[in-house]
Amino acid sequence: MAKGKFGTIDTTPSGRYRARYMYHGVRGSKTFLTYGAAGEWLRKQEKAIGLGSWVSPREQRKQDKARKALTVGDWVVQCIERRKLRETTRATYMRTVTNRILDPIAPGHRVEDITRLKDIPATELTKQDVYRWWDAVKTTYPDTEEQNIKAYKQLKSAYIEAVDRDMVEVNPVRIPKATERHNKNDLCLPTKEELLSILECTPDRYKLFTVLLFFHGLRIGEVIGLEVKDIICVEDIKSESQYKVQIRQNVQRLEHGGGQAVTHVLEHTKTSAGVRMIDFLPAFNAILEHHMECYADSGTVAIPMDTKFGGGTREVQLLTVTAKGRPVWDTSYREVLRRAKVKAGIPKERKITPHSGRRWFATQLAESGASVKTAGALMGDKDTDTIMNVYMKVDESRLSGAMTGINDYLLEEGVNVSLVGGA
Repeated sequence: MAKGKFGTIDTTPSGRYRARYMYHGVRGSKTFLTYGAAGEWLRKQEKAIGLGSWVSPREQRKQDKARKALTVGDWVVQCIERRKLRETTRATYMRTVTNRILDPIAPGHRVEDITRLKDIPATELTKQDVYRWWDAVKTTYPDTEEQNIKAYKQLKSAYIEAVDRDMVEVNPVRIPKATERHNKNDLCLPTKEELLSILECTPDRYKLFTVLLFFHGLRIGEVIGLEVKDIICVEDIKSESQYKVQIRQNVQRLEHGGGQAVTHVLEHTKTSAGVRMIDFLPAFNAILEHHMECYADSGTVAIPMDTKFGGGTREVQLLTVTAKGRPVWDTSYREVLRRAKVKAGIPKERKITPHSGRRWFATQLAESGASVKTAGALMGDKDTDTIMNVYMKVDESRLSGAMTGINDYLLEEGVNVSLVGGA
């Protein structure tokens, strides 16, 4: 028997470790697989006594019984609802766990290894249960790796909190490399020619939207949220019109009641770095000026604001609206983009999405000599790792040119084959 400052630990006939203590005439005890876990439990009990948050073993048993009635699905939802999140972020998280855990979409709705997860008692989830679910998810939804990983992360996050709250001793959601993306190379780096072809095949009303998305590195929610006043005209030294774009806010789609009702919501940019002022590329001035003349005077619309953005509603004069004068849905623009790609003859395997513009923009900045911090400032992203590892891609067509450039530089300095054998 080992005795410390608080409580004792002894070994049971089965080889497990039993931790025991006495407090105000009440005996507490619990068995564990390892000595370390038993010691950690004693330390937590001692700390709880010191903080005045100690719970008697009888009351603890009542709480444990209630916890056993709590399912994995219930617990994941509780964790998401408890966090301080934007309304749109919370809705996105809920949509993710609904589609993979709570109410899996087809074909997963008929796969037992996926559907059983949500009904398992939260405190009884095992690593084997998680592996069964994860293997089935990867097999059933092979083309949605990103969504699969996001669902896994939500489950893991919920069980990190479960460990913190002493609901479980060890996090069962621990699959090595589960969040490693195997299809990184599928992230398409579009060519300038592809983007210009898509732009040419885009309806006039959405040309400026496309220019900002693909050639200026804006997020789709930032483009939707731009107001007419965010386009600022200045005079340069050449007396030629020059424009700047002020990014101040974001507009996202918010689903209510399990997706039954959908509204727009005005909110802060994704991060504080998202608030920025960038130059508009003069090469597209004609498109901007045509848009301002033909589409930017459609009146104002009232958009609900996120609670963290002040709440209520605000009248805004959006830069781009539909033919009926309403805000653009991100899903509607994706359909505009799909049709433009088909018309431009872009092959289906070239997965050019609204986010592809950020990869193209970051890569162009890198190739033009901009630092990662400069790219981050222009793209509204503080995470330099994301910029380097996700957005900046290698344009393989330039590899030979890069080596040729080095070779030409060496030749200019007088380096040639005559140096061979000169030693």
